[in-house]
Amino acid sequence: MNSTTEAVAYAVTGLLLVSFGAAAFSPLSEQTMVTEVVERGDVPESATVTNYSALPPGTRTAVDGAIEDGHVVSSSYEDEAAVEALRGNAFVRKDGTVYWLRTTSADGNGGLFEGNARDSVLAIGGLLVGVAAYVSGRGRRPLLLALPVAACLALLGANVLAAPDPSEVSWLGNTSFALAAAVPVLAGIAARLRDVWIAGAAAGTLALSVAVLLWGPNLSALYFLVPLVGLAVPGTGLGWLLGGRTAARS
Repeated sequence: MNSTTEAVAYAVTGLLLVSFGAAAFSPLSEQTMVTEVVERGDVPESATVTNYSALPPGTRTAVDGAIEDGHVVSSSYEDEAAVEALRGNAFVRKDGTVYWLRTTSADGNGGLFEGNARDSVLAIGGLLVGVAAYVSGRGRRPLLLALPVAACLALLGANVLAAPDPSEVSWLGNTSFALAAAVPVLAGIAARLRDVWIAGAAAGTLALSVAVLLWGPNLSALYFLVPLVGLAVPGTGLGWLLGGRTAARS
């Protein structure tokens, strides 16, 4: 396989993975909540009751769904105001009847797993696009910078497009995630080629990922650990393969 064909294969695979990750999984910052009717009519004496007509339109829609079907699922990305207005316990009077509504997370641990799976797939897809640039440039060392850059663009781009507002996205967390995802690949290439410059690039990318994580306010260490640990074996393996192909061409 010549370098052009190989580069196209990496690029197409990467773009397919980015498309799949964006479509198949929910973003880590999206909250899925379920609102259910606890009681009709009987509510605690100390409860604060809100009239149905005083609720925002989106919240009224959620209340209607819960009353008609017993429960309704809402997303913070679709209507954050409705989710926040009903979070916890809420008491709503509609047509003379007071409804005790309880809104809790529908994600559980699955939301964290799904969000990290999405970010991992997006980062891998971006890395493969970066690999395509590296391969098409016949393994020139400066082109290795395309790996972390493409991973950042894929992860941030997909999550920004999915969010109702860019402020919903953890820009620093996503950046740290993407940088950490590139480290095993760079390390694998450096090990195969025994290249000190590439090893330094891997170490620098790792340090930058940590610095970005620490710079952000109260960011979870999972932004750094999930890609670094989860992609350690496949990423290093890919890097080893790329290093071998580069050595064969030189």
